[in-house]
Amino acid sequence: AMTAVYLAAGLGLLKFFPSARKSIRKYPFAFALAAGFFGTLLFALAAVGLLNFPAVFVVFAASAVVFRKELAEALGDLKACFPALKSAVAGPEGIAAAAAAGFIFTYVFITALTPPVYYDTLVYHLGVTERYLSAGRLINMPENVFSYFPQMIQMNYAAYLLMSGELGVKLFQFMFAVMSLSAVYGICRGAGASWKTALILLVSCPLFAMNAARPGAELPLAFF
Repeated sequence: AMTAVYLAAGLGLLKFFPSARKSIRKYPFAFALAAGFFGTLLFALAAVGLLNFPAVFVVFAASAVVFRKELAEALGDLKACFPALKSAVAGPEGIAAAAAAGFIFTYVFITALTPPVYYDTLVYHLGVTERYLSAGRLINMPENVFSYFPQMIQMNYAAYLLMSGELGVKLFQFMFAVMSLSAVYGICRGAGASWKTALILLVSCPLFAMNAARPGAELPLAFF
């Protein structure tokens, strides 16, 4: 539900960028805008001591109401993409792309059910964020130099931790993988290149699969 609100809010914000709104890559653009919008908004809430469940719930509930038309648009587009997916898996390239995607989805689903073990996740990406949540605001952590790094993505993690726990954070991280694939698809379609080959090359990269399920800065950086 939160991810749907992200996409809806991003589509709403794309009204200020008409060319991107009409682009085949409108959803990667929308997700990028939403991550920046909510990350900045949550950072502001944390700065004034309002990083808590009621405040974050109000933010996302209000966003769902404000961007309800875009929410319906996103759900409609999702339904419309299924027939296109069936035709896309025809032929050797399509079958290979579908098999690679299926492997990644299975891997991410299984790893999303396990506790995080990545050093950066424990010490910084979730460790620092959870301390902010415990305090309900931004706090100074001179003992952890990583807390002085930019916090936009971590503020998005904070919302998911409050609303759905670590599993929600991992699924949010996975959306960066989905949107990266969508962006590559759009770029290849616009350039007249083989998008199936490009997607196979991307999903078969071990680092891509590894970072698709663990909270960290690598995949968001690659996406942006």
